Amino acid sequence: MLDEKTTELIAIGASITANCQPCLDYHTAEARAQGAGGGEILAAIEVGKQVRRGAGLKMDRHVAGLADGAVPAADTDDCRANSKESSNHSRLLDGIEVPVLLMQGNPRQVLTANRRALNLFGKDLRQVEGHRGGEVFDCEHSFSAAGCGMDANCEHCAIKGAIVDTFTTGVPHEAAATLPVRKAGASGYRALQVSTEKIGDLALVRIERYDDSDALVLQTRDADSRRCS
Repeated sequence: MLDEKTTELIAIGASITANCQPCLDYHTAEARAQGAGGGEILAAIEVGKQVRRGAGLKMDRHVAGLADGAVPAADTDDCRANSKESSNHSRLLDGIEVPVLLMQGNPRQVLTANRRALNLFGKDLRQVEGHRGGEVFDCEHSFSAAGCGMDANCEHCAIKGAIVDTFTTGVPHEAAATLPVRKAGASGYRALQVSTEKIGDLALVRIERYDDSDALVLQTRDADSRRCS
């Protein structure tokens, strides 16, 4: 689990994004009680303000386009601003010493990730932010026509179930699964283990394990061979 100070700092940013003044007052007091300094609190507030501002700009532009009968393309300045905001949020998560994804619930996708997560998955922020979890994990089922979370194979996925339930109930979970993965034209399997924790309207997904599962690959291939023979 995250330490209490980090949890409260992230909750401060989430409170700003949600425009929840009572939430902000509460989490600011809790952060101070956990030893957070004024600079850390101001940094968390600024991250929340930037995320809220970027979302507001995008919505205003989208609404204006709908009124005119068309959806306008994103302005390059907005894209640069959003990139800066995501980068600030990511730097806040870099204080967490394990790979972490920060996810939003609706639509359920990755808001950002820390550097350790990017290194683990071999991706940059553009390949993570705004993507579904399975796409970040390179899960083979996320490439199906139905898409990540909607494919028939996703119905009983323990990872998906843990994340969805944390968003729904606020209950933290630990979950593990062996994922069929596809990356750079190669297929294989990865053992994935995560823990989930809800912070405000967001969820932190800690990656406890993500590595090759060679024994399972061999067992699966042997089983496939026996079925085909």
